[in-house]
Amino acid sequence: MTIIDITVPIQEGMPVWPGDPVPEIRLHLSIAAGDGVNVSVARIGLHTGTHIDAPSHFIEGAGGIETVPLEALAGPARVIRIEDPGRITADELLEHDLSGVVRLLIRTRNSAERWWEKPFDPAFCHMTPEAGRALLDAGVRLLGVDSLSVDGAESEGEPVHRTLLPAGVVLLEGLNLLEAAPGDYELIALPALFRGRDAAPVRAILRPLG
Repeated sequence: MTIIDITVPIQEGMPVWPGDPVPEIRLHLSIAAGDGVNVSVARIGLHTGTHIDAPSHFIEGAGGIETVPLEALAGPARVIRIEDPGRITADELLEHDLSGVVRLLIRTRNSAERWWEKPFDPAFCHMTPEAGRALLDAGVRLLGVDSLSVDGAESEGEPVHRTLLPAGVVLLEGLNLLEAAPGDYELIALPALFRGRDAAPVRAILRPLG
């Protein structure tokens, strides 16, 4: 069975959104130091690497990660490729047939540039507000992107988040879609259960359909 891991590894030195805590990972107990076991401790922000945003990320009083419906996180998904190097526009999105697509993963130049191995690049390819509204109109219920945010670093007011999260669209950010060719897959993307929190890290995989 072919499985494509679309998760980026969490490690020290990886890029994070400006202002987020940088990952710190160390051994708390060590066999090499004479302890009976190895036990690691990590300090990371919950929006580090591949993660899901909960509604409370942008909506005060909204649900935490436990309110994201599990049925949205597993099932048929489509991967499309965007050629524009700077923006995911509504016009280019609508060149693809999105009829019946519930889970959409968008591959951009970010994956080809292996964004997770480099310092944070504020010029990453990101979604425009019009593209967010087009996905909402198309009935997409889960959106996955190969960057740390659906909004750009200079996007005033985070318009895509504020359009999609209140409408119940699940945002799966920080993907590595380098090995995911355009096509149809089964997606499994389950977050750690940080009850009441605004995000959670995810191990996300794809299995080709057909």
